[in-house]
Amino acid sequence: MNLSPHSRSHQFGLALEAEFARQSQRAPLQEIPLFRALHSSIVSLAPKFPVEELHGNRAQVMFTAAPPWTKANARCELSDLCIVWFRNKPSPLARITFLQAKLSKSQHSVCAAFNGRISETFVGDSTQWHLLHRRPGILPCFSTFDPPPNLLKNALLPSVGSFCVFHALARRTYSFFYASADVITCSKLTKPGKAKLTAATNQAVVVARGYQEQKWTCCPYTFGVALFQGLIGTPIDRKDIASTRDEMHREEVRHWVASCLATAIRQQQALGPTVASFLQTMDLPIVDDHFSEVPGRAMIFIRGDDEEVREGE
Repeated sequence: MNLSPHSRSHQFGLALEAEFARQSQRAPLQEIPLFRALHSSIVSLAPKFPVEELHGNRAQVMFTAAPPWTKANARCELSDLCIVWFRNKPSPLARITFLQAKLSKSQHSVCAAFNGRISETFVGDSTQWHLLHRRPGILPCFSTFDPPPNLLKNALLPSVGSFCVFHALARRTYSFFYASADVITCSKLTKPGKAKLTAATNQAVVVARGYQEQKWTCCPYTFGVALFQGLIGTPIDRKDIASTRDEMHREEVRHWVASCLATAIRQQQALGPTVASFLQTMDLPIVDDHFSEVPGRAMIFIRGDDEEVREGE
């Protein structure tokens, strides 16, 4: 990434890299501790950067079975972390991604990738892969969590689903790479469960449907840069030239996010300035006719640099 050392996205990436190194230095090589380190690292960048979180809960969904990748009753968590990025200028934009954390005990040298190519293998769950890669229609498993049925299925960009894969660089020194779920393939199976997943693509960034989309990043720094620039996730802002189906999907997701915020208020979670800015930017009122739990362990809002991201570049 060719960035000015003074750009906000560069600074965000450096800050995330340093904070993840600090918070993970005493962690064992295990998925949950390293995910907690990443989660805490992003949140701890506030107030230097406009970052805010709302606490969530388990958010299981069910969907049509697809053997051998799923059981007869297909269900799993939607994600570990939901991230909403937005900006106000020069035009209001917003994206959302549902991030799944995984652990690899293999050695990875992703930052040495040549010409934007990546081919990295790790172990994951075949049902979770099917959900985020193939994006079927979903239904909630519990009445308190009520996402739109086509939340994943009708998303404009496939990075609505994404993976973060933790690995060791050395003893007690960890990193991770990010990959959009669509560039991850699953090995052939005889039954659902643990499976070999491979993140493989020839380009780190593509232009799809007029949007730049980050397909993979090699480390916490490049992930932070892409995240702050708004290159991860599917758009949920208004677009006058979007197809009817796309605009209906965006509107439905925006109002669902607002319902998550309404539920957070009922649970006595305070909404800070970053979330307030999101609501104002998206012109979203908080209404009490629809409620839904926050997806995943948390929903994190990030207001990116208003001048750094331009569609189609």
